[in-house]
Amino acid sequence: MDAGWTEDGVRHWRRALDMDPENLVIRKQIWAARFPEKFHPVIDWDWQKTQLEQERAEEVARDVCGPDGCPLPPMG
Repeated sequence: MDAGWTEDGVRHWRRALDMDPENLVIRKQIWAARFPEKFHPVIDWDWQKTQLEQERAEEVARDVCGPDGCPLPPMG
């Protein structure tokens, strides 16, 4: 895959993800472009779960809100 095209695509996907942070299709496209070894030859589901938790925590910290509003921070 051409690195220039990949980075350009990831940049566009990131903007789309900022508008709809719950969209797992966009999020997984970014992951597949950035971390292809986590998807081929087999999908690393544990890595995806951990990655999603980390990214969502970062988004909450940055007040990234989707079309349905901002997520509530975890209680505790």
